[in-house]
Amino acid sequence: MVCYKVLTLFPNLINEYINSNAPLKRGIEKGIIKIKVINFREYSDDKHKKVDDEIYGDGAGMLLKCQPIIDAVRGNSGPETKIIITDPRGKVFNNKIAKELSKEKEIMIICGRYEGFDERINMILKPERISLGDFILTNGEIVALSIIDSSIRFIEGVLDSYESTFEESFNPLLEYDQYTRPREYKGLKVPEALISGDHKKIKEFRLKSALKNTIKNRPDLLKSLNLDISNLKIAKEIIKEIYHDK
Repeated sequence: MVCYKVLTLFPNLINEYINSNAPLKRGIEKGIIKIKVINFREYSDDKHKKVDDEIYGDGAGMLLKCQPIIDAVRGNSGPETKIIITDPRGKVFNNKIAKELSKEKEIMIICGRYEGFDERINMILKPERISLGDFILTNGEIVALSIIDSSIRFIEGVLDSYESTFEESFNPLLEYDQYTRPREYKGLKVPEALISGDHKKIKEFRLKSALKNTIKNRPDLLKSLNLDISNLKIAKEIIKEIYHDK
């Protein structure tokens, strides 16, 4: 079992998502995963339960204080707990990190708000800082849910078909184009290979489509690929097509 603990000021954001997410609910019902939502405001020693304060040296907004978060973490974690803090300065989250997290026994995610955290929280807890990318969000709950949602997909028994994770995006190619009924919509037809019944043609179409999507949208991922001669030839043809279209 993997236990996720989320420290947040807005528990409803996490709970509502859990209740509307079938894989998450399935994993919880099967006892494969556990999610505990902790409101760290409850740990504030301030009589008004205040968790933020003004920034030293001036600055816009408010900063999350040490005491409520440190006490909440220490009251809900153990020696095996992997502590993560949502921080735009952190390591950019990806599929590799998601897979690594799925092997942890307990993960605690501290959700950021306002202008972020008093730096002493990082100094004391030494958490792993995680970001979703080079942009700023209004809250860390979005990051926490992204971490949970992506990592549970690597835990056997959570998805309807565990094997499906191996055909999904970032493996390491981007996912191939997919179609459903009708065969033609507003003049656009489903590629012949997909309705041919020929498994070899279907496999070739999907490989070419995945390569094209990767080259077109995420060429940086090509560095991690070890293409054989035939696939390298296809990739070169796709590159020619892309530049010809331009």
